[in-house]
Amino acid sequence: MNTLAAFVEPPSLQQWMLIGLLGAALLVIVVQSRRRKEPGPGRPSALERAEAALDQAAVRGTNKMSRGSVASRDGDPSQQLQKDFEQLLMELEHLSERITVQVEEEFGRLQGLMTEADRRISALRVLIEASRQLREPARGDASNVSPSLSAPAHAPSPTSYSASRSEVSAAAPPMTSSPAPVVPAPLDGGLESDPRFAPIFQLADAGFAPRDIAQKLGESVGTVELVLNLRNPSR
Repeated sequence: MNTLAAFVEPPSLQQWMLIGLLGAALLVIVVQSRRRKEPGPGRPSALERAEAALDQAAVRGTNKMSRGSVASRDGDPSQQLQKDFEQLLMELEHLSERITVQVEEEFGRLQGLMTEADRRISALRVLIEASRQLREPARGDASNVSPSLSAPAHAPSPTSYSASRSEVSAAAPPMTSSPAPVVPAPLDGGLESDPRFAPIFQLADAGFAPRDIAQKLGESVGTVELVLNLRNPSR
């Protein structure tokens, strides 16, 4: 059965159409025969119309089958499948070429980045080595400094510090308060008749301040103010 089914092909579309036309023609014949109508003058009978319809259907079916056979020869499924497969292979080849180009571009860019990174690493190593060489001589100079210069001076003890303070205080003269202005005792005629105070009174009468009078006469400000106060005690 499987071998027979393999050799027997299923009916094509044209064969199904021909079967349908034959069935329609038979249906027309059956309907016309049931009506049993006599043909009119000059009018073909139902049998003649059925035969004509069958002939036309046969002609149409033959033409369609011939066109279908030609089309099937031109469009063989195996050939179409082969064409599709070849087109798919071409598309895959183009895609692989594009992917290869992109991979090569990315690889070249990666190589450039790696080269730039190596260059920067080398420059950084040179800078590190130079800074290390600069630090080593400075460290050697610091080690060659004399201990007497680098070591701090001996700090004095508290006892020596207190002794030095006592010596300084003993050597320094004691501070005395400024002496109070001494006014000589006035004569019997009072301050007005004393010639020693006449310049002070003259400058005061001229409108000079006690400070200016002291500067002009070379006296202290306190002495001048005291003399003026004794001259006019009511003021």
